Amino acid sequence: MKKFLSFFAMAAIALTFAACSDDEEGQNPNEPVTTMTDVVAGTYNTSINVNLNGADLPEANYDVIIEKASDTQINFVLNDFAITDQSGTSLNIGDIRLDEVAISKTGDDYTFATTDTLMLEIFPGMGQMPVPIDFSGLFTSTTIDATIDINLSGMQIIVEIEGTKEGSSSEGGDEPTPGHEEEPEVALSAITAGDYACNIAVELNGTQLPASENTVTIEAVNDSTVNFVLKDFAVSLGGASITPTDENGEAKITLTNVVLAKSSNAVVFATEQTPNLVIAEGSPAIPVPIVANGAFADNKLDAQIDINLGDAMVIAVSIEGQK
Repeated sequence: MKKFLSFFAMAAIALTFAACSDDEEGQNPNEPVTTMTDVVAGTYNTSINVNLNGADLPEANYDVIIEKASDTQINFVLNDFAITDQSGTSLNIGDIRLDEVAISKTGDDYTFATTDTLMLEIFPGMGQMPVPIDFSGLFTSTTIDATIDINLSGMQIIVEIEGTKEGSSSEGGDEPTPGHEEEPEVALSAITAGDYACNIAVELNGTQLPASENTVTIEAVNDSTVNFVLKDFAVSLGGASITPTDENGEAKITLTNVVLAKSSNAVVFATEQTPNLVIAEGSPAIPVPIVANGAFADNKLDAQIDINLGDAMVIAVSIEGQK
């Protein structure tokens, strides 16, 4: 009986050690999972360059806070933001907060592109007003490179943000290895500018229409901003067609000051604008809401434009082009 009990005790001890060994070799179920937003969340010491209506303003330094909103969404916070124009007039824009911005992993980077409308007091004493904002860019594990496009009537404010996360090993910058100096960075607009021969697929209220071929011209405005011009676009409706024209009577749709952002393998954009277009011949120009997004890579363009003409007509335009 004693021998049997001793054998039983030894077997129990052996099983205990085996179970512990298995736990150590496998993944600890209590260990927290690191998400994309865990990687990028933190405080970034940034330098900010502002372009106001095409003129560069002096560089300024701000702390940018990135908060985790979910496993795939962040909150962007830039507090007490102000700019001083060429005449010395200060515009105290205040706090810029963009909530629940979706990010995605592209190679080693985390990219994002979103639009929003914030209530901001741009001009002293005039109270808050709705301000359309385009926000795009990317994170690495230690840096942020982003663009905020603030679009006011008669005033275009482009905010370029570059910074390093506090406490990261790359804070302060790394010296290039001798013989391996980095090549100068090419402007995003220089990469994308040009004429693209495009195949255009159109859906009208969800119904596929015949495809066509058109030219899309990308015009450089500054290093990170372009104009997007779709020429001779028409929608065929049986024996009739709709050819939107601008206020000068030219058959083209122009999206101005579209902000570009870089990812590992592409240059991306997202914008929401309301250009004035003549939809029906002989009718006056009307504001037409347009949402556009897409990417440039290897001299190719892949874009989507949604043209909203009210409840009666929604035109979805898919564009694939080659420079």
